[in-house]
Amino acid sequence: MKRKEPSQITQKMLLYSLRAEYGDDFYFKYLENNLITEIIPKILGTVLCSYISDIKFENKTLFFKVNSAPLRTNLLMQRNTLISRLNDEAGVFLVKEIVFR
Repeated sequence: MKRKEPSQITQKMLLYSLRAEYGDDFYFKYLENNLITEIIPKILGTVLCSYISDIKFENKTLFFKVNSAPLRTNLLMQRNTLISRLNDEAGVFLVKEIVFR
């Protein structure tokens, strides 16, 4: 009999099991913290994140302080795309609006 290789436990699998066990409040608190530290740099990249000095997340609104005016204009034009990509990466409807300052 051939031995089966164990399957990899991904971060999403772990989060869904914790969500089932502890509820949505725990899951959304984790996603809010994870959004700033992991998801945004993954989507924007490290070069663009170097021009962002402050990120806040309050009431489904994401606030960015962008140090470059041309970059801010470019991000404003791609706001809807960023919102959909952030929500797709999080797996739930987490971000409703993005404000660039």
